[in-house]
Amino acid sequence: PWISLVVLAYPLLEVGFSCVRKVWAGASPFRPDRRHLHMLVYERLGMRLAGGARLANPLTGMLMWSGSLASLLAVAVIAPGREWAVFACVLLSVLYVIAYWKLARMRSPDGPSRQP
Repeated sequence: PWISLVVLAYPLLEVGFSCVRKVWAGASPFRPDRRHLHMLVYERLGMRLAGGARLANPLTGMLMWSGSLASLLAVAVIAPGREWAVFACVLLSVLYVIAYWKLARMRSPDGPSRQP
């Protein structure tokens, strides 16, 4: 059951962080925007590394899944158990916030990020 927590860590982090971010900015947490981590990775890294939109989406998927897969493999294969699952979730949370902060400050190759 603890591996389920690691599997669901990214979606739960994304929803929770997005709600807090929107409320903090005075916006409705139910209104969609383009400021999710995967969109920042797509705009800031995927487009830059892939050299265009054709390969940016698959590259973004590979980048996003690599972190989740690494933590899942670490907990499932290397060190199964509750303590390691909780540690992996805390580590993913810290890395999520750091990555979001750095990508949000990075300039997009096609100019500033678009917000609705």
